[in-house]
Amino acid sequence: MPKATTDRAARNASGMLDLIGLLYDAAAAPERWRNFLEAGAAYFGAFGANFIRYDPDLPDRSLGFLTGYGNDPAERQAGTIQRFVTLRHCDPRLGYSFDHPNKPFHCRQVVSSEALYASQSYQEVLRPNGVEYSLLVTFRETPEGFTGLAFMRGPSDNVFGQNDVDDMGRLVPHLRRALSIQDRLATMDQRTQASYRVLDALPTRIVILRSGGQVEYANTAALAIAGASDGLGVADGWLQLARERDQQIILEALRRVIVTGEHQALCIERPSGRLPLRGLLSLLPLSVGGGLPNLLAEQRIALYLSDPERALETPVELLQRMFGLTRAEARLVERLVAGCSLADAARQTGIQLSTARSQLKTVFRKTETDSQAGLVRAVLSSPAWIGGIVRGN
Repeated sequence: MPKATTDRAARNASGMLDLIGLLYDAAAAPERWRNFLEAGAAYFGAFGANFIRYDPDLPDRSLGFLTGYGNDPAERQAGTIQRFVTLRHCDPRLGYSFDHPNKPFHCRQVVSSEALYASQSYQEVLRPNGVEYSLLVTFRETPEGFTGLAFMRGPSDNVFGQNDVDDMGRLVPHLRRALSIQDRLATMDQRTQASYRVLDALPTRIVILRSGGQVEYANTAALAIAGASDGLGVADGWLQLARERDQQIILEALRRVIVTGEHQALCIERPSGRLPLRGLLSLLPLSVGGGLPNLLAEQRIALYLSDPERALETPVELLQRMFGLTRAEARLVERLVAGCSLADAARQTGIQLSTARSQLKTVFRKTETDSQAGLVRAVLSSPAWIGGIVRGN
């Protein structure tokens, strides 16, 4: 491979790791979403980006961040976000995205220029704000609520390409994890150990640390890594790394996070020779009622751990991202791919056979197949499926 190509690939890999770090950092403190959006816009060569989490039933849970619009006053940016949400059902891009949740795409893959230009959303929101091309993904959490991430380019820019879509796909599982973490942290009372149990349901490996490295809490997924004593463990309530050099590095990183408030990335070597563990340290906010800083409380840091040898996504989550399936549709397909008949798949997923048949019709449309055999072939031959399954072994 030419050196220039290798260097470019290395820069892209480094930039993606930086983005993932900022994403988990935003999970700890929602105001940090802007940092992620600005870095993401630079990575994707976009002039702007937005992150919207809209839940009409829980307004306090809703978030909206917009970056890249220069010196536009906050009131105007807020109006742009609100108008975008209001016109969501008039936006042909979102129509496709809502029908294919979890699936990243760029706008010209699914909507013609003519259809986009004719839409009320383009005429009232996109064109006035200089948006011509967009790269986006949405998740549906309630019938009317949604979460969306988008990067935008202007009319003089190039259209997004498949490489951009693939890179957005690499962010999707991390984005799902970050949103889950954010939800659980939002409901936590950090003054009691019992409150941390809400994190146990997460597949993400999370350790809550005090400034000197004392482990206040580790969820089940993190304890599984610590229990292997391969690079990282917990001894007498303290975080212990296998190599003394790494132990000093993480203690220094903890101090930097406390002082600067900025996240720190870690690489933790494993004596077994397996690929190093990846870690991200992020400061947890201190607040009391009304969001005021609690100046007497001890700072705590979240350590997010990942094992590059293990798949980040479950087969169901991978199917959601590959084809834009709902969770129920993906669970059904996962059972069919495992060799179950439709009746067995319906029974194992707890639905009626008639419901399974209806879901399967929708799956055929989304996967552009017309039979169960064709569906299974489409899944098993997909590079994303092959890569995800191999990585999980």
